[in-house]
Amino acid sequence: MTSPSIVVLAGGTGGAKLARGMLDVVGGEQLVVIANTADDIEIYGGYVSPDPDLVTFWLADLIDARGWGLAGDTFQVMDGLRVLGREVWFNLGDRDLAIALERARQLQAGVRLTDAQAMIAGALGAKAKVLPMSDDPVRTIVHAGGRPWPF
Repeated sequence: MTSPSIVVLAGGTGGAKLARGMLDVVGGEQLVVIANTADDIEIYGGYVSPDPDLVTFWLADLIDARGWGLAGDTFQVMDGLRVLGREVWFNLGDRDLAIALERARQLQAGVRLTDAQAMIAGALGAKAKVLPMSDDPVRTIVHAGGRPWPF
């Protein structure tokens, strides 16, 4: 008989920390984390999924001491873009960018976001299942001053 799943809805650093704490309590076999995708963005040629990635990094014990990004990641690509005069407003580590590039490649090949995320979580050694909240694009948009503002 299989144990029932424990589902955690996660968004941002707080949700990722909650997921990591739940992993310690219930173990990875039972834990399923559904992560926010409303902040996903296509940038630098990649598809960045900040919240699912953050949860994955926490569940794989790869999180940087700052609480975001991969421990020990470097920023050579971002530094190179700055040298070339490109504005860098989303500072993405080199290994983090590799994940975004691979996710973009998979999505362009017709792979569902759920399956791309499962591959990434598995490759990084996440100790529980990490799912996106949707395979369809969902974006956070704030309406203020008579116009929409993508978040």
